[in-house]
Amino acid sequence: MIEKRFEAVEAADFHDLVANGRAEGRRLEFKRDLPGGSIDHKKEFLADVSALANTDGGDLIFGVEEAKGVAIGLYG
Repeated sequence: MIEKRFEAVEAADFHDLVANGRAEGRRLEFKRDLPGGSIDHKKEFLADVSALANTDGGDLIFGVEEAKGVAIGLYG
């Protein structure tokens, strides 16, 4: 999770995720692309949001490419 208020998050915070090899966890989820319009894509998006909402909350960050749960690049 990025430990800042939403309004204070800057581009450098996203670059830090990659530079530090930040891993996904209970409060952090990376998605490279926005969800598509299919039912399956919508279900996956809702499952991700529900999982975060039903635990401790957290950040669902789009535009971060990951490999084995670790941030490896920024996309778009």
